[in-house]
Amino acid sequence: MTDAPGESPEAALVADAIRIVQGPRQKAYGPPERNFERIARLWNAHLVNIGLLSETARGLTPVDVAALMRLVKEARLAETPDHYDSHVDIVGYALCAWGVITRAKENT
Repeated sequence: MTDAPGESPEAALVADAIRIVQGPRQKAYGPPERNFERIARLWNAHLVNIGLLSETARGLTPVDVAALMRLVKEARLAETPDHYDSHVDIVGYALCAWGVITRAKENT
């Protein structure tokens, strides 16, 4: 948890999310575009294999992955609403989604 003097708790949380997304997570998993695309492909294959998605359906996208990961964190917060790291992760997934969306627009 970042605690800069005079920094609000909200600003500290956002700063922690930015630090994690741009640092340790990116180093460990690569850029969100590539990592979330990989996750989407694996989830789509699983959904096809269990019959919940046809092979011709659109399937999940990297932005869907970010949304679903936020929902995982929301489900965890239902048990422990004061779990700081889950709140940081929700902001982090939102930042990743926005980055995926804006960089995709830049590349078109």
